This record gives sequence, C-alpha cells and structure tokens, in this order.
Amino acid sequence: MKTITVTKNQRALVYKNGQLTDVLKSGTHNLFWGKTAQVISAQPAINAQAALFAELENGEFSNLLTRYEVDSNQLLLRFLGKNIIETYNVGTYLFWKSEMAISYELIETSSTTNITNFDRAVLESSIMIERVHRVVVPEGNQLVVFVNGAYQYTLTADTYYFWKNANVFTFKVVDLRTLNIEVQGQELLTKDKTSIRVNFSGQYKMVNIHRAVVENSNYYTQMYAAIQLAIREIIGAQTLDQLLETKTELSNQLVERANALLENIGLELITGGLKDIILPGDVKEILNKVLVAEKQAQANMIMRREETATTRNLLNTARLMEENDMLYKLKEMEFVERIADKIDGIQVHAGANVSDQLKTLFSK
Repeated sequence: MKTITVTKNQRALVYKNGQLTDVLKSGTHNLFWGKTAQVISAQPAINAQAALFAELENGEFSNLLTRYEVDSNQLLLRFLGKNIIETYNVGTYLFWKSEMAISYELIETSSTTNITNFDRAVLESSIMIERVHRVVVPEGNQLVVFVNGAYQYTLTADTYYFWKNANVFTFKVVDLRTLNIEVQGQELLTKDKTSIRVNFSGQYKMVNIHRAVVENSNYYTQMYAAIQLAIREIIGAQTLDQLLETKTELSNQLVERANALLENIGLELITGGLKDIILPGDVKEILNKVLVAEKQAQANMIMRREETATTRNLLNTARLMEENDMLYKLKEMEFVERIADKIDGIQVHAGANVSDQLKTLFSK
C-alpha cells in the first residue's frame, strides 16, 4: 500500500492496469497494490485537445470538469469570490470544479457601447485594464465617440470603459466651459489707408458639439479665421479717427459679425474686443503733435476767455462807480487800505498839523 498527499490546488488521477479508475481531490489517500497515481495541477485551465483530459471529459468523470468554448468576439473571466484572477481568449477550455469559490463568466466583447455591467474595481484591476479602453471625462467636458471613423454618440463627464476588440475607437474629450481666445498682431489698412496692427481678446464656448466636432475638422482654427475676417471687415471700413473714437462700439460690432460666421461651426463668442491698436512710429509721432497742438489751442482759448471775463468785470465796476459816488468813495478807501498795508513807515514833520499831512499824503 502507498500513501499520497494531494493539495487543494491539485488532483490525483488513479490508474489500474492502465485504466483511469478514480480522481482524488485534496487530502491524504492510500493506494492499494496494483494502483498508480498521477498528481497534476488543478489550477490552470486545461486545453481540451490534451488526450489525458479528453479521456476525463468523455468518461465517467466528466462531472468533475467544466467546459467553455470561447469565440473570437468573446472573453472568459475567472473569478475567486468577487475578484477577477484570470482571463482567456479564443479557445476551448476545461476547468476542474473547485472546492474554492471559483466562478466563470463568458462575455461578449464586440460591443461598441461603454461597459456598464461590471464594477469599476473589476475593470480597473491589473488583469482587466489591458482588455479595455479607459477614458476619463472631467467635469465641464463631454466625450465624443467615433467607431471605425464614424460618429456614434456623446457622453457626459465620468469615467468610461470600452472593450478592446476589432473595432477602431477614437475618443475626443471636448471642453464645454468658457475659454479664452487671443488673435494677435493682425496687420491691416484702415479706410484712410493707415497701416495698423490690432490685438483681439475674447471668450467663447461650444454650443453645438456635433456641428463643431463632427461636421468640422478643426473648429478652433476655423474660429480663429472667422475672427480674423470679422476684424478685417469691421476695422478696415473705418478711418483711423473713427477707430480711435469708437473703439467700444466697434468691438461690439466685431463680436456680432464673428458670431454670424461662427454659427456654422457650433461656437459662440460670448465677449470680445480690441485689446490694443498699434500704430507705426511716424503715425504715432504725428498724432502726438496733433494732440499737443489741440491741448495748446484749448489752453489759449481758456486764457482768452478768462481775460475777457476779467475785463468785463472791470467795466461793470467802473460803470457802477460812475453812477454812485458813495461806491466810488468805498472803492477809493479800499485801495488806500491796500496801499497802507504796503507802507513801512510814515514821517511827520514838526510845525504842521498831523491830520493835514496825512490827508495830503493819501489824496495824492
């Protein structure tokens, strides 16, 4: 008699006279004379083409095995409890029925929709992550899915998984938030043939994803070109003076014209305007001279206006004093008071009346 030990990850095939007579599970077993045992692993999948296991499957021990046929568009998953431990591609597989909590699931992988029937923990496992496309869509964004070059659908912000199969997936994450656009250094001629450069700054957002991403190849480039055209159309129709005087109004016209062009692209310019108007050096110098001349003329006009007002006031005062002797005497006393404030000292000569001397002094 012979004693053998079989672990939980093994099976023992017992033969007598070359015929399979028994299959032993884990434990310690005694073999009587005339019997032999072959201990094999029960853990990995068994290829059904192996003659040994074909014998098992076709014989009285077929109930100890589980058979799976995996096609090209399928995937066989092996679980221990809720944890996935292995996957299997195309082929025919035989598995020992285990004493542990082993389970299998045969799934279709030809789908082009996102996977919803598995927990994220399973899809994120090191075994499954190689089998799926993982796409993260941040908040404020949406996902546009193309399969084999054709548009399929749009998904909102989340994390998505798709089976890797014969289909070719293309994913575009599109930002729906308000974004900035800068159109710098646009050189053009004004209506009066002045060469200028302008910088445009604005904010835009996507309002029609299908039109922007599916119907147009590069929506940002097309938006940039549309704003350039609007700048040349609106600014080019103004003289330099009009441009400098109505910058805000022209910015509003620019946004309105650009939105008319952007409608077919699925975008909307929310705000925008001319940030800078850059003039050539010689034009800038001329404008500075004009500005200085204008300010000088304004200063001269103010001085003349003040002089006229002063003269008019003096004339009015003279007329009043001419008509009113008392007013004249009061004005005379006012001037005498001002003169007296500036006198450092008064000399009075002896032998004369002091009052008469003062009267004579201030009446001169």
